Amino acid sequence: MSTDEDPDYFAIPEAPVRPEAAPSLAASLLAAEVMAGALTGTEALERTAQHFLTTVPQVEGVVVVLTLVPPKPTHGWSRIGERAWIREWVRPKTGYAAGPRLAEASSALSMPWTSQRARRLGVMVIEDVEQLPSAAAVDKREARAYGLGATISLSLIGDEAMLGSVALMSTRPTAWPAEAVADGLLLRAAITGRIATERARDALTDALARGDQALESQLQFFSVVEHDLRPPLVDLRASDDLGDAVASAIDHTLAVVDDVLLVRRELTRTDRDWISVAAAVGDAVHWVRAAAGLRGVELDVEVDETLEVCTTGEALRQILVNLLDNAISRAPGGGSVRLVAAPAVGDLPQPRVRVTVYDSGPPLSLEEQDRLFRPTTRVPSALPGAGLGLSLSRTFAERDGGAVGAASGPDGAALWVELPGRGPGAEDPPARAVGSVP
Repeated sequence: MSTDEDPDYFAIPEAPVRPEAAPSLAASLLAAEVMAGALTGTEALERTAQHFLTTVPQVEGVVVVLTLVPPKPTHGWSRIGERAWIREWVRPKTGYAAGPRLAEASSALSMPWTSQRARRLGVMVIEDVEQLPSAAAVDKREARAYGLGATISLSLIGDEAMLGSVALMSTRPTAWPAEAVADGLLLRAAITGRIATERARDALTDALARGDQALESQLQFFSVVEHDLRPPLVDLRASDDLGDAVASAIDHTLAVVDDVLLVRRELTRTDRDWISVAAAVGDAVHWVRAAAGLRGVELDVEVDETLEVCTTGEALRQILVNLLDNAISRAPGGGSVRLVAAPAVGDLPQPRVRVTVYDSGPPLSLEEQDRLFRPTTRVPSALPGAGLGLSLSRTFAERDGGAVGAASGPDGAALWVELPGRGPGAEDPPARAVGSVP
């Protein structure tokens, strides 16, 4: 059969790819680590290269290219032009040796015909480069020059842009194992999600630092998360081939995505109102009570029933759930968590309400207190599928002219949120406060 007449003879058809085998246990565990945030995008790529070199005998070399997103750190990587980075891993004692030519922009391996289809399909499997059609003459010439006989190309695509690619190389024509293709698809999805999450986190951190000037950037970022990150994660979660560890990692990543989308809704809302603190505390305690029971942590609540704060109900409930979740996760088995809501004492003329959550866990250092509410800080959670957590609480509080903070003592830690508030008899919601409480 002529490959010109049947160009899909040597490759996966141009349709959604469904591997004939389930991913290996090793790939599933690695994907779980990636999606749980235990590895950075760069670390995930390095571990993926080692996975294929050590588990798939046909793989003699792995080449990774990053565009738009630089590796962190850059040690071991080479620049290609102004916007791309490349790194190569080679199995010892094989015939594959592409060498430093890959880092030379003028002679870098481009494989334009293969790359175009890999970008559209997400993956391109070639078992014999000599079977490429005449339209792929450049690919065939490059493959011969580098001594390649077969390849699997995986595209990392987010926001309709090429974030990078992973190529598995063999010097001989190869019938690639179905499990290797399944591993590639799973790890491609996990790594793409991780890099997209890092880009989103960096964009959100920068946007919050710039304040109102960053609103347009925030909205663009939220659009990327909603339309380019969440759908493939939902599709992957629906697979019947996932193990518990992978499913749990995907659930965690989806929770982060849903929290990010909650930020979008809240930051663009203008319908703040007086919200009952007691009612929001009741909802939050109901949400976390099961997690506290599983850990043997006693919950105690002391709330002035007359207190109200100016915010949205969804934001206040989320803040309180995050503070309680942190306290429950810190408290030892048989420990306690206590929530107290009362009028704040301070120098500001505007009345404020402070909600403080105390735990009986270990003390927090000054450095830990300073980092606790940052978007880049990962905080343990007692709730399944926890998302952005305390950094989200800070975002919502500061949006409404409030503040968050932490303190610590020999008997445990205390995290608090302050918001513009009122007791009986107040009228309209206050004007949005500028700045935050020290």
